[in-house]
Amino acid sequence: MLSSIYLKDSNITVGDVALVKPELSGNKLALLVSVEMERNRKDVYDAFKHVISKTNEVRHCHQITGGYDFIMVVTVLNVQTYKSVVDRLLHI
Repeated sequence: MLSSIYLKDSNITVGDVALVKPELSGNKLALLVSVEMERNRKDVYDAFKHVISKTNEVRHCHQITGGYDFIMVVTVLNVQTYKSVVDRLLHI
């Protein structure tokens, strides 16, 4: 079995991952959010992706095909916090 030190020293791994228990980080809700963009313009998509990358509550965001453009995992303390996150994301 290869050790994690060997993998890191040999540049085989590209990064480290920490799995956080949301309930211990203060977040009580984990939400799966589908996003449909109004416009299919690269600059709008790029602006959205930039804002998402700076939003701590968004744990994962994937661009997808089909009826929606993105799917996100969002973790928040409560519904009011979620509404605040949505307001920030809608005003990019």
